[in-house]
Amino acid sequence: MTPAELRADSVVVLTRERADAHPKPVLAIVVEVQRSPDPDKRWSWPMYLVSLRTRMKCPSVLLVICPDVKVAHWSRQPIGLGHPGLILSPLVAGPTDVPMIVNPFEAADDPELAVLSVITHATAPEGPDILNALLTAVHKLDPERGARYADMVRGAARQDLGAPGESHADRIP
Repeated sequence: MTPAELRADSVVVLTRERADAHPKPVLAIVVEVQRSPDPDKRWSWPMYLVSLRTRMKCPSVLLVICPDVKVAHWSRQPIGLGHPGLILSPLVAGPTDVPMIVNPFEAADDPELAVLSVITHATAPEGPDILNALLTAVHKLDPERGARYADMVRGAARQDLGAPGESHADRIP
């Protein structure tokens, strides 16, 4: 039987500069946006981590971003892998864990947290204000970093904000 190809929503690799100019991976983060409970994820999430750890040759962690409190609770449940002592406890960022950042200056001070704020609070009444704060901050970042954050939000926000016609996510450069 051929295994199905598994793809995480996003991967972030933190690196350390080295004297030979080749950055060394020090932590790889599998980022999954989870909008509803999906029992299949209990099987695929461990595979994402093992695969990424093997490829990057560094520790890997799973960060599950949940716009819904109940889904965040579901996502936090430990996943026993069968081998004694091997239990995956996903790191979860839900709406009660991430502040709503509606101030562009706060978003500029911490754009990574502003990205999480947009994703976790996209469907809240403040969603457009949170997105506007991030858009203002993204335009002040270096183009590569701003594009990376915009891509992350665009990918996550299309499903939450995307209605027929233009969504708020379409305004992200």
